[in-house]
Amino acid sequence: GGYPGTLGLFALAAKEAGVTKLAHMVTDVPAATGAAKALGGITFGNAGVGYEVVAVPLGTPDFSATMQTAVTGGADALMATGDASFCSSFFKAYKALGLDLKKFVISVCVTDSVIQEAGDVLAGSYSQAAKNPSAEEAAIYAAAVAKYGADDIDPDPAKSSSRLARFPVPARSNFSVRFASTL
Repeated sequence: GGYPGTLGLFALAAKEAGVTKLAHMVTDVPAATGAAKALGGITFGNAGVGYEVVAVPLGTPDFSATMQTAVTGGADALMATGDASFCSSFFKAYKALGLDLKKFVISVCVTDSVIQEAGDVLAGSYSQAAKNPSAEEAAIYAAAVAKYGADDIDPDPAKSSSRLARFPVPARSNFSVRFASTL
């Protein structure tokens, strides 16, 4: 679980999606960049996916140039690790550049404030997040668990950070469940 589990799930999802190189945009603080380099390098390397950590200075409001450099360098997928304002800046840059690449985002990037700011650019993102599911959503989630891996997915949708990272996340939804209904 935790960050290593998220990186492992995203590496698997990237491999299955045909990603050849992922640029992981990370808030430039030692704990974040160090963990991303150490753990991400191993997990993505083991999955056979090229991986690059792109450190973005804390508080950078527009990192379009940094993102463009990563894409020009061969990245065919992007990942964001930072706080909510970092995630908003990530999606703004993605939209400003008119990109059409796979996006992998941590749960902080699917909070209500980020969802409102990101709008439709969030669609198609991969995330491991869960948001307070309704009874109907919990039933859909249970069906996905039964179909895709009851042995390794926590049956509680509010706790799971498991295989659901594989499935695209539509914008403005309860991420762990509603996107599963499209399976």
